[in-house]
Amino acid sequence: MKSMLRRFEPVELSAEEMEESLIYVCYDRVIYHFFKRNLGIRNFSWLFSDRYWGFHYSEANEPIQPVHSGLASIVEALGEHISVSPSKLGEAIRPRLADGWKASAMVRFERPDGSSHYTSTLIEGMDNDIVFYTKTNETSSRACLPLPLEEFAERLARNEDTTVSLQFLQASPALLNSLQGEGVALYQRIHQLLYNHDGPLTLTTDGLDELLADIDKRRQELLTPPLSKRDQLRMHKHVANKIEPLLWAWSSIATDPECAALLGDHRSHALIAAINSISIRLKAVLKWTSLICSRPRPGFLDSYVQEFSELIQEFRVLQNLAAEADKILLSSAAGGDQEMMIGEESHEQ
Repeated sequence: MKSMLRRFEPVELSAEEMEESLIYVCYDRVIYHFFKRNLGIRNFSWLFSDRYWGFHYSEANEPIQPVHSGLASIVEALGEHISVSPSKLGEAIRPRLADGWKASAMVRFERPDGSSHYTSTLIEGMDNDIVFYTKTNETSSRACLPLPLEEFAERLARNEDTTVSLQFLQASPALLNSLQGEGVALYQRIHQLLYNHDGPLTLTTDGLDELLADIDKRRQELLTPPLSKRDQLRMHKHVANKIEPLLWAWSSIATDPECAALLGDHRSHALIAAINSISIRLKAVLKWTSLICSRPRPGFLDSYVQEFSELIQEFRVLQNLAAEADKILLSSAAGGDQEMMIGEESHEQ
């Protein structure tokens, strides 16, 4: 088989790429690498701009999930899901990868402390029996790393029937064209052409409120060491990686020259101020989570609850500002060809 090694070589992410990639939860990070690093979608973060509607609460490891996620529907349409025997992995993925497809799978990796975990991983391609994959995190900034096919197959998460599952990923030319560019036209294409949120829609902080209530009622458990890894993640990381992509999205939108001109200085500056306030609250929530983990004291948990309450209030401010900006951006004719649009969203506040 013709070698493709020249196309798949390890690369070091830039400081800017690392900074943005780390705000995403692992499965969104895979899509970041797919769309932005591989396909050059510069304003990838705008795909998270609909998260201002709020979050649902969950008892799972990730305690909040977005009420509306247009990106999830795009990802689902990128390619089919398959399940295959690990021994047949090579013949199942080789033809698609040779045709330029990527794939996503859950793969086992070891932590520095010797424990292991499964995380979403991008399969970039193959050269003979070498799989090139990308899995970046706080301690790993290299992408497109090689691993022998046999070892890669062994690391894949198993289904109950011992098969392994993957999703193939390929963006159509029409999708790529819709995601290119900037300004009001890009915002309108994302929200009117690609996303289809049925209305009327209502802003909510229920997910954040319920998470805080759960933490508050479990005080004794949370202050009894050791604080479980699950609770550590629920108290900060899996909150931050749902909110920070929204902050990146609206920071970029509010500073886009065309969008900012349409919104006006007052609205643009108010959006940035709200974003900065939430960022400060998230840092404080991280600080108190870390202190509770290392030195569990009632006062630390009191401070955590207070900061999280303030975070919810700041989030409500951002919700209202983003909802107002959304209406202005979608009602403008400055975005170009209105025949491309497939309808406007209804906002109920």
